[in-house]
Amino acid sequence: GGIFIGSFRGPHIQIADATWPGPSDQSGLLYFIRRDEIHQQRALSAWKGSDCTQTYVGEWHSHTSGAAVPSGRDKKTWRKVTQRLGVPLVFCIATPCETKFFKGNMSRTMTRDNRFTLEEVLVYLDE
Repeated sequence: GGIFIGSFRGPHIQIADATWPGPSDQSGLLYFIRRDEIHQQRALSAWKGSDCTQTYVGEWHSHTSGAAVPSGRDKKTWRKVTQRLGVPLVFCIATPCETKFFKGNMSRTMTRDNRFTLEEVLVYLDE
């Protein structure tokens, strides 16, 4: 797993770069724990090198099998980070069969504030 680095362009999120697992990251069959400093270092470097326009815009990880469907743990983690940062974020799950992207957002409804919404989104490659 790793993070996405990019920028917010109106309602769109542009991904410019991604990190890969570092030597200090921990992973197993059912978990990934991002501990390596490379993720933070790359995000900070992008922030400074882009005149403060490139930043953390989400994260990705893989599942070893099955469909690219977020687990309950995935949804809970994504809700927490989205709520903490207060901006929409992109999340991705890659499996041997497929890769899916999701946009997480905190929204307000008539009955509840800070409701976490998660929708599958299409990704366009800008070549």
